[in-house]
Amino acid sequence: MLRKHSQLRTSTLIYYKFLQSQSSVTYSAHRINATDDQNHYCIPIPNPDITSLNKLINDHSKLGNLASAAKLFDEMPERDVASWNSIMSSYARNDLYNEVLRIFSEMRLHGFMPNHTSISTALSACAKLGALEQGERIHGLSIKTRSSANVFVGTSLIAMYANCGASDSLFRVFDGIEYPNVASWNALISGYVLNHCIEDARRVFEKMPSRNVVSWTAMISGYIKVKKVSSAFELFNMMPAKNSVSWCVMIGGLICNGQYIEVIKLFGEMISKGDRATAPVVNKVISAYSGLKDIGGGRNIHGYTVKCGHHLCESIEASLVWMYCECLDIEEAQLEFEKMDRMYVGSWNTLICACINKQKVEEARNLFNGMAQRDKISWNSMINGYLKHNRIDDALKLFSMMLEPTVEATTALMSSFIENGRLHEARNLFRRMPHKDVTACTTMLFGYVKEGLLDKALDLFRKMPERSIVTYNIMISGFLQDGKVAEAYKLFNESPLHDATSWNGFIIGLVQNGLIDQAFLMYKKMVSSNINPSESVIASLVGSSSRLSKMVHGHQFHTVAMKLGLDSRLVVQNSLITMYSKCGDMLLAGQVFKDMGDRDVVSWNAIIYGHALNSLAENAIQMFENMRGTSIIPDEITFLSVLSACSYANLLEKAQLFFDSMRSDYRIEPKLAHYACMIDLLCRKGMIEEAKDLIDLMPFEPDSSVWTSLLSSCRANHNDKLAKHAANRIFTCNPLDRMPYLHLINLYGSTGRWNEIENLRNQMKNIRTSKKPDNKDISQCCSKNMADRLKWVDEGFEMLVFTDNSVLSDGVDHENLRKELSHSNMLVDVAVNNQEAVEWLRENSENIPNIICFESSPALVNKLGGSCIQLSGKQNFFTKLAEIAKPSNRKESSEVVKAVSDAWERHNSDDIRFCLLVIINSYIKPVPILKNLRTKGLSTINCMLKNCRSQLLNCLFDPNCRKALQCLNSCSPTDQVCNYRCIASYESPNLEAFSFCVLQKHNCLELDAEIPSKPYVAPLSIFRGEILSHEIAEDLFIGWLGNFEWSWRVIAGQNPAYDQFPCQYQLFYRGKAKGSFCYEPVFQVRTLDEKLVWRRRKYRVRRASVPGTFYFSVLDNGVVSKEFWTIVDVSDDLTWGLFHYSGAAQAAGLSYTGAVLVSPDGMYPPDSESQRVASALEKSSIKSWELHTVDNCSCINPPLGIPEGSRLHCKIETGRERWSLRNTDESVV
Repeated sequence: MLRKHSQLRTSTLIYYKFLQSQSSVTYSAHRINATDDQNHYCIPIPNPDITSLNKLINDHSKLGNLASAAKLFDEMPERDVASWNSIMSSYARNDLYNEVLRIFSEMRLHGFMPNHTSISTALSACAKLGALEQGERIHGLSIKTRSSANVFVGTSLIAMYANCGASDSLFRVFDGIEYPNVASWNALISGYVLNHCIEDARRVFEKMPSRNVVSWTAMISGYIKVKKVSSAFELFNMMPAKNSVSWCVMIGGLICNGQYIEVIKLFGEMISKGDRATAPVVNKVISAYSGLKDIGGGRNIHGYTVKCGHHLCESIEASLVWMYCECLDIEEAQLEFEKMDRMYVGSWNTLICACINKQKVEEARNLFNGMAQRDKISWNSMINGYLKHNRIDDALKLFSMMLEPTVEATTALMSSFIENGRLHEARNLFRRMPHKDVTACTTMLFGYVKEGLLDKALDLFRKMPERSIVTYNIMISGFLQDGKVAEAYKLFNESPLHDATSWNGFIIGLVQNGLIDQAFLMYKKMVSSNINPSESVIASLVGSSSRLSKMVHGHQFHTVAMKLGLDSRLVVQNSLITMYSKCGDMLLAGQVFKDMGDRDVVSWNAIIYGHALNSLAENAIQMFENMRGTSIIPDEITFLSVLSACSYANLLEKAQLFFDSMRSDYRIEPKLAHYACMIDLLCRKGMIEEAKDLIDLMPFEPDSSVWTSLLSSCRANHNDKLAKHAANRIFTCNPLDRMPYLHLINLYGSTGRWNEIENLRNQMKNIRTSKKPDNKDISQCCSKNMADRLKWVDEGFEMLVFTDNSVLSDGVDHENLRKELSHSNMLVDVAVNNQEAVEWLRENSENIPNIICFESSPALVNKLGGSCIQLSGKQNFFTKLAEIAKPSNRKESSEVVKAVSDAWERHNSDDIRFCLLVIINSYIKPVPILKNLRTKGLSTINCMLKNCRSQLLNCLFDPNCRKALQCLNSCSPTDQVCNYRCIASYESPNLEAFSFCVLQKHNCLELDAEIPSKPYVAPLSIFRGEILSHEIAEDLFIGWLGNFEWSWRVIAGQNPAYDQFPCQYQLFYRGKAKGSFCYEPVFQVRTLDEKLVWRRRKYRVRRASVPGTFYFSVLDNGVVSKEFWTIVDVSDDLTWGLFHYSGAAQAAGLSYTGAVLVSPDGMYPPDSESQRVASALEKSSIKSWELHTVDNCSCINPPLGIPEGSRLHCKIETGRERWSLRNTDESVV
């Protein structure tokens, strides 16, 4: 036995020495996927013990031969904890941190208990990957094994949480270390510094029992990171001892702050104290002389580098070349370069970059051509030089000469393509890249976001193996631009780090989305993170203060701007003028304007508009005259401001002069808004005919605001004829607007025309308050909407919608259109009648198998499944469908045709979507959501007779139940409105029992349905500046209940099957039982004999995992419906809310989605909220024209009230003093 061990040790030693001697040979094999030839050095060792093999694994790893280390580990007959630790360390040394975590998991699966080293190694991998969730799990394991108290594990935990941005956990972890050492304290300081928590870092620094040079340097680095260089310098001077790193960090901080003279002084102090200057320090000093453009000092430091031998360092030589380029002409700098000893490639690259920066691209190319040897930086620099000067073709030509194009050069070209609107070329480059790094992916991501292709951007973002802080910033910016604030919040919180750009972009995005309170809250968090706001953030927040007329906030941000030295920035000053003007303080606005050093056209527009807004018309006109005396040329906004001032003050003659001056003096064509000012002014003067003449002279169609001004004036001047004309034109612009009715009613009331008033009131009851497109528009809108929503069903299905404008609009890329057509499964032509567009489509759509034409030229061909459908005369497209069906399919095809034809004739958005889906389902490919359209024949009857005989007989002998079945049989299975009216007209217990047995209990129709998973609608995340909790979300549902007899009233909804019910009241309340929550809608149903009856349903509600989302369930007429509700948005003053729902009645085979817009009185929110409402609708993937307005005109004696003992709000307060019910239109009249 002793002899065997001796032989093993001898063979191991020989093998190790052999490996050392061959290290230069095996250097090329330092990859996991090493070849068999490279692994032939792994000589088998007879009967090795575990310890020897562990040592060998470590030796292989240290020599860089990871493949051999992994092979040894895999072939070990036995392993111990040290074996696992050795291979984890090997992967960690090679930056393969995912492999480290994989090995750690396998170790536990094999029954080994990780020790301190195992846990520390795994935590270090989590830190490098930013894998907080995995790190937290390992932390939990360390607590169970009592490893977290170990100083090394504890320090690794601090590093992990710091790198993952979880600064709140740092001190808790540190506090759990049993015997912390200086390294632990330093790790805690560095963690706080990394997360910009500089005050916390300083507190820890002050509490340290003992400090070393690392402690001081970490603290100084932290102050430099948050731009507090003076504090860093103060601490630096207090250091008891300094090393080369300390000097380098402090000098680097001064360089970043532009304090070049202080750098040179500090360098002199360093030399005088006898400290040796390292290459990094010398580099920074050379940079200081470059910044000062001090050639004398630069030559001195050059001499110093020669004396110290640093001039032979490649980076030093490159820095010297850059210094000479900054201080001298390029020609002189080149002469100095030629005197250099080595003339490294890096120095050539520096000279090329300097030529490019000085606009001498040809000289740069000559230098590039003259290089004996080039590296990838040489190619990248030259290509970037061409791109910087917008010479894309030259850059592309040089790029094509590269034998192996670099990722950097490819990314630079992609970026240039994106900036120039050539996204498809950038995408082609990106797809051809063999290796894509985080910068390349981020560049492509930016391209998608810039072009508004958010879905593609999000898809790329999710696929990226690595993300930088820039990646997160771009994706967050894309969400904010698209109004998806909740998604932006979620991503912002997921981002491991936040820099100044993250905070600034997020705050500005919140302001642009109208979320001012949330923007203020994020601003406070940014400041507490020691990030100073940029001038654009200050300007944006000042502007938001003016939007809310919050003078206090405006003053505060003005003070902040002064403290940060930003109050002299033009964009800030312009925002301050606007803010003070809108808040009514023209003295302060005028003072800011007076103190401005430079002014642009925005400055003058702001002060002129401010005077106009505050009824200081003469001041506004005087400011305009003053502007004319400067070199600043007025623009159309300037004239709009001064015309507004004239309109407020009824200065018709001056307004006419300014209006004429636009064309004659400045060649500015008046826009609609300028005409509107003049028309409004004429109407104010009672000059109705002149106003009408000006409207007729307008070079474009007047909008509703123009006709409204005329209508108001006609009412005041009792001009019936012109008033009716104006009202009719408003109806043309917006046929669903109630306002013209009110004006006409008041006008007719003054002349006693009561019959006409009654007619107008009857018309008001039947209108909708949201505009519907005409048939052509609705077909186009719905078809495009359907193309997007088909992705919810099948992400691979491509449907294109074409109109005349798709082909003929300016800037259309026909080549790109052809590519899109070549990949499409289906083409829908809507109102394509222009001859040029028709010819282009005929030429380029020959290979598309499915083409449907609505209201288009007969020259365009309809095709389904590759077969042409020839229409004769005015034959309906749908009646032709049955002719292409196979004989065995003829009956089913006829049923499809009838269902589609009936739906198409109704011509609303949902029915058109249904038509397209049915056509796709029947003739192209199955659509899962339509699988329940077919009945099951005899199997249904057998099931009913077998299981529900008594319920069937009871129903047949009950007149109401029998009538209900007859009525339901006459309805199309897709016409939910017809179905529900039948049920409501003949409600009876027997009908409910029959439905429950046949549908819910035994599923005799063999139907199935699931709650749709798309669209995903993110819930409201912040309310009144607080993170939304489950309790607050429930309070938002409860709404106004307690102040009024209801929570909310429905204004409009997206689902026509439900939103056709008049007078919808919503009641939400907390039940008696703990945790119970209920929803009871109260609504009217119009029966078949045209009577309105009240109905009430009761839903059980439970919370989903995310606050603001809920599960609803109800038994309605024998069928259980389950729904998923989301609170999309609610205004802070509870004047409106938007709730989205997705649901399924499984036994009825019905899936559905919808949304309800609600308010306390069932009336639309004020215009000031329109942008936010639109954003909420967009977030729910709903177009405004899809809304169906609820009829709230005849809501008499609704059966309201909630059970005794029910509970209401627990977190938020509502009160009448905050909001009072608005009068309805009828009561105003």
